[in-house]
Amino acid sequence: MNYIRFDYPTKASPTTSLVFYHAVQLEPHVLKDEYPNPLITTLDGTDYSYRKAVYRTILPLKIDLMLSIERSDLINWINNIVLGGFRAFDYTNQANTTYNVKIMEDMLDIGEGSYPYSTELTLLVT
Repeated sequence: MNYIRFDYPTKASPTTSLVFYHAVQLEPHVLKDEYPNPLITTLDGTDYSYRKAVYRTILPLKIDLMLSIERSDLINWINNIVLGGFRAFDYTNQANTTYNVKIMEDMLDIGEGSYPYSTELTLLVT
């Protein structure tokens, strides 16, 4: 597969889809959110922690917008389909692996300029 794909609400039953042929998923990474560990001692004397840490997978993308229509489609997708980072959608990468994700950026820098124009997008696996 030589493209990435966004499907809302899911890949199985999309109402809206967006495909980019000039995009690449960069190296994914995992964020670990540490929380205070309140220890509770059980009746048998064992210490137990309810919350230890939360791991979140981040998928950075680099998208080359080759035409102005791709730029306007991406802006429309973000503003009107997934409402920024509010709605989750399915993202399928070049290896045909599908993730349910949300967009992490509050403001996306998709400036005007000559094409091709590159932009980066960060997705949070939900």
